[in-house]
Amino acid sequence: MDKNRGFRILIADMERNVHETLGDWLEKEGFRVSSSYDQYQTLIKCRSGAFDLVILDVDLDRKEGFDICHSIRSQSDVPIVVLTKRDGERNKLKGFEAGADDYIVKPFSVPEVLVRIKTVLRRARPAHSDKGNAYIKLENLEVDMDAFQVCLDKKIIPCTSKETEILWVLLNNVGKVFSREQLLQTIWGYEYTGDTRAVDSHIKRLRAKICKKENKWNIATVWGVGYRLEKKEAL
Repeated sequence: MDKNRGFRILIADMERNVHETLGDWLEKEGFRVSSSYDQYQTLIKCRSGAFDLVILDVDLDRKEGFDICHSIRSQSDVPIVVLTKRDGERNKLKGFEAGADDYIVKPFSVPEVLVRIKTVLRRARPAHSDKGNAYIKLENLEVDMDAFQVCLDKKIIPCTSKETEILWVLLNNVGKVFSREQLLQTIWGYEYTGDTRAVDSHIKRLRAKICKKENKWNIATVWGVGYRLEKKEAL
């Protein structure tokens, strides 16, 4: 989205699928994305001062990784979002003590990561941010990811976090078909290996809550493929 144009994000992670999955979504949102795969590259790039935010796996090079967070923070005030497999309160405290602005555990949900990145950027650069970054509307349907809130005809519709995230993805890609596997990867996490029927169950509940005959849009099933959100004029 143009509102994010100009913000440069560095993804520092050893796993190429993280760069591909998260990088594609960040670029679609209008961010400029660069990659690094080891501590040396990351420190050199951060030293340049060219980035507005760093997404950092603290296990780069499979070493004791919180040191790299310390090193980046010692030379720059760039916001750091740690993205790691290290779970638990103790590790989170280590991350924040090392200078992280946020801490996210893998496997991750792409919509959640995007919202948290935008939140960190707003805190870091309020003069350059846009309060609408986490908000989208189509006709009578609104989704606010800051509040994890869905509204239909100006009324709040109680939805689970996963239902809200599915709707966010579909609304940001009107007309695009998502396979069940793509939705699982994007919403449940890029390492998720669960049953694809979980997607069907969530879509079914979403339809019961928000799909009405008078709406000018619909969550359509593309048989043998998956789902897409369509404007009824295009049906």
